[in-house]
Amino acid sequence: MPLLMRQVYYPSDPQTAGKILELLDKMFGNVSFYAMKCDISEEAVRCSFETMTGEESRKE
Repeated sequence: MPLLMRQVYYPSDPQTAGKILELLDKMFGNVSFYAMKCDISEEAVRCSFETMTGEESRKE
């Protein structure tokens, strides 16, 4: 979460900044976030897919 928070634009207007923080709070409560480190191999693609979806990937 700290990495994501550094990517957010915080306006100078306190009221608008507060609304952004409220929106972020709702988003963090309802959306799953993943921090992954991997290469571009097919195994990495399969592993990330299965981890994020809970489904077994199909081999084509």
